[in-house]
Amino acid sequence: MVKKVLPLLVIAFLLIPLYGAADADPRVDLVYQSQIEPGKQIIIEVKLKNTTSEMLWDLAGVIESNNIPPEIRDYIKIVDGEEKFVEDNDHSINVQDEASIKLSIEVDKNAEAGTYTIPLKIKGEIGNCRQGCKPYLLMKDITFKVIKEYPSLKLEVPSSSIEVLRGQSIEVPFKISNYGLGYGNNIKISVPSTNDFSTSLDIDFIGLIKSNESRNIKLDITAKGDSTPGTYKTDIIIEYFDSFDCSNCY
Repeated sequence: MVKKVLPLLVIAFLLIPLYGAADADPRVDLVYQSQIEPGKQIIIEVKLKNTTSEMLWDLAGVIESNNIPPEIRDYIKIVDGEEKFVEDNDHSINVQDEASIKLSIEVDKNAEAGTYTIPLKIKGEIGNCRQGCKPYLLMKDITFKVIKEYPSLKLEVPSSSIEVLRGQSIEVPFKISNYGLGYGNNIKISVPSTNDFSTSLDIDFIGLIKSNESRNIKLDITAKGDSTPGTYKTDIIIEYFDSFDCSNCY
């Protein structure tokens, strides 16, 4: 007689919520700005219509940080990440009824340009009888583009040579133009003086130059009485910031 010992079969299982299978999902429309610059907020309006054949209960829209893809998580701040569609005592959305909520996120000022996708959960319960409801979950994507529009400031100075006598001054007009798409902010203009000549500007600071805008400036150059005759060059220095607080020098 041969005695056999059968190995004990261990079955491990995890209890998870059984989400209700609706005959059709409710209609959900997302309304929000599809393009945004870093440092700005996006308001997401979630419009819902119960197009199922059953009632929806305790339904909420949720943006969770742990569901945001890790490569963009550091760039997204959840301002208002959860709202209920119905706040009254009944907490239900009847068939063909409509409800809406607003959620908001903020894009970090250091966010890279590109297309971002953030998951949105719409969760609650479904069923015509409150006691017989099943958990319900619907996933939607919030997709938007982060754009960075930089200024491009150009200096336009007369190309002809300028002559000035000792002890006298000459006025040199020039123009700063922005050929980029972004704004140029906090623009500082300076021209160094030397032992042979001094300089002054009628405008040395401009708060803002928008895209395709220009500013006219006058430079006054005075040759000192003891200056040495010859050919001189001077620099016109323009320092400015773009919309993302990045400094530039031209």
